Amino acid sequence: MGEADEHPTPRIVIVGYGGSSRSVQKAFEHLGVNTSITLDCDAIRTADGIIFPGGLAFSGAIGALRDADLSGVLKDALKTRTSVLGIGVGMQLFYEQSSEHGNTPGLGLLAGKVERLSSTADHKVPHKAWKPVAWRRKSPLNEGLDDACEFYHGHSYAVVPEDDSEILATAEHGEEFVTAVQRGTLYGVQFHPESSRLYPGVHLLENFARRCIRPA
Repeated sequence: MGEADEHPTPRIVIVGYGGSSRSVQKAFEHLGVNTSITLDCDAIRTADGIIFPGGLAFSGAIGALRDADLSGVLKDALKTRTSVLGIGVGMQLFYEQSSEHGNTPGLGLLAGKVERLSSTADHKVPHKAWKPVAWRRKSPLNEGLDDACEFYHGHSYAVVPEDDSEILATAEHGEEFVTAVQRGTLYGVQFHPESSRLYPGVHLLENFARRCIRPA
């Protein structure tokens, strides 16, 4: 993780409901940051950082979280200011509900909903493309990143936050959609940093890892 000898290594847990868990783990391995993939409540509760990966349906992911009784664990983590990052559907889970497969309730950590992108002849859904991300403000997550760097997107749905102040970045696919959010130590990105090369993708994950280092 940069100058590894000068920085302690955080304990980061990837929530193990499947999807892109292993791809995210490989990206952190490149940084020299060891992670574990698990649904164990105790391991997640004591982690320095928590990743909610993407790459699967909203209903499947939320079902796995509820089966593992993780909703309360995540809320407790945020109370202690543990850094949490949702990727793709992992970010969508933070909201109150998704229209994917009907109206499926989410974790309700952020006010808003998840809606399907509009499909036109020129803008197909699913949306799979590299797109420039327009950052609205500075954040520990985008430190050192260009204002319009391109990340890989692969999705059919996007979040619609109620609170505009939580929007960290937008992108466009026929129309503008929200592609990054932040409230306190809770971060979410619609794009896939683990699939977005060393720069900007792995750079963003390194920024997140640095946020997970707790004072000695």
